[in-house]
Amino acid sequence: MVSNTEKRRNKQEYSLDRIRTLAKQGAVSFMSSRVTRCVMNNQTLTCPVCEEGRLTESTFADDFKHGKKTLHIDGLECYLCNNCGADPVFPEQIRRNHLSIADSKRVEDDLLTGAKIKEIRNQLGLSQSDAARIFGGGDNAFSKYERGDVIQSKAMDKLLRLTAKHQVNLLELCSFAGMPVKHTNIGR
Repeated sequence: MVSNTEKRRNKQEYSLDRIRTLAKQGAVSFMSSRVTRCVMNNQTLTCPVCEEGRLTESTFADDFKHGKKTLHIDGLECYLCNNCGADPVFPEQIRRNHLSIADSKRVEDDLLTGAKIKEIRNQLGLSQSDAARIFGGGDNAFSKYERGDVIQSKAMDKLLRLTAKHQVNLLELCSFAGMPVKHTNIGR
């Protein structure tokens, strides 16, 4: 006779093999040993490990190396299985967690956060593509800065701070970029 513990272990091993197979097919990915996609049945989130438990939103803290320091970041998002204790992380949670990590690194380096960069860009009346054309950094630079995909250089950070503080500099930068001033909020 097989015990309940043995049945559960066999089921979890099967589930992990299933998840590994799905990962190879690109249907599931991993981040720090956390499953990033879960099975959805009629809007109920079911655990991909035990395939029985219900998932509830949860948060966790983790440590990340940044240069010679370790940053402790609280409030990272995940789900928690009420049956097996698995802690899967969905793709949208991964994006938000990634931004939290990037912004923590920025704060540590005394750089503008993604939200502050977006605030400055909006204050100047610039689209992301116009900001990239004026300040440099590549076509998608500001989208990447604001999402936390890329951390801006110290030089870019200083240029943004200077322009936000002395918006008249934007007129000259527009001129350098060959852009009409009408794309900005200067003079409005």
